[in-house]
Amino acid sequence: MIAGIIGATGYAGAEIARLLRGHPRVEGLALASASYEGLKLAAVYPNFLGTLDAPLEKSADVIARAGVVFGALPNGAAEPYAAACAERGIPFIDMSADFRFDRDEATYEAWYGKPYDAPALHENSVYGLCELNRERVRALSRKTARGKDAPLIIGNPGCYPTCASLAAWPALAKGLAAEGSVIVDAASGITGGGREPARSFHFPECADSVTAYKVGAHRHTPEIARNLAVMAT
Repeated sequence: MIAGIIGATGYAGAEIARLLRGHPRVEGLALASASYEGLKLAAVYPNFLGTLDAPLEKSADVIARAGVVFGALPNGAAEPYAAACAERGIPFIDMSADFRFDRDEATYEAWYGKPYDAPALHENSVYGLCELNRERVRALSRKTARGKDAPLIIGNPGCYPTCASLAAWPALAKGLAAEGSVIVDAASGITGGGREPARSFHFPECADSVTAYKVGAHRHTPEIARNLAVMAT
């Protein structure tokens, strides 16, 4: 199977390429990048030199020949690519927040500043935290294999929601903690901010230090709250 990556030259896209390169069911990679089209991934990330020679193509060409497509794009950009994959009847796995809230457009708009452009796509999407929705993913996968009428669109969970949800789940499931009593104290590296330069990502600003940011207002807050509410029931 050919696996496609839209936005292959971002940090997330490059990491997906690294992981898929060694996957036993992936025969090859099709990589798309609007910024570096025509080059090879190694021109952007030299660690791929000699191990991944696929050129960076147009997204439409990648979708046309891939058996599964990963979206590694900024928030708010995934829906057109999901629609193109749905038209072809192939799975689309999105790394942004665009498909993390299923039909809950109001929450997405409140935290990400825009409504859904294609609400119908979210009728067939599933939140991809495997421990929470493994059977829903399998069910949609089986439907997808039978035709284009039920496309599989997976919204990959955020980093903080994944660690917070899985860490708290045993306590919530066993009644050792009540909903609303969980405090998440988490830290991450600066790669989560993407490749765009910023002063806060500069080595002298962040080395050997921890800085609090977006306390009580982080975009992952509603995702964590939703997961913990489900796990507590």
